[in-house]
Amino acid sequence: MPDIAPELPPAGIRLIRETRQESRKEFAEVVGVTRATVGSWERGVRPPSDVHRVAIVDAIPEDLTLENVLTAEDRPDD
Repeated sequence: MPDIAPELPPAGIRLIRETRQESRKEFAEVVGVTRATVGSWERGVRPPSDVHRVAIVDAIPEDLTLENVLTAEDRPDD
């Protein structure tokens, strides 16, 4: 596990959560925050802390690469 994870784009955080097929609440439980905090990360209101970035990177599922996460782009909500 790296000591400091890279900066994660909001779309990348959302991509991780959606690839895991989890709600914001479920993903929040995985990384140790509230549902509202996950929402603020995904909207780009505020970035995750260093500790939470590490937890998010650790939560990347096997079928997704860090490169996919780092290059994810925002898209309109469905």
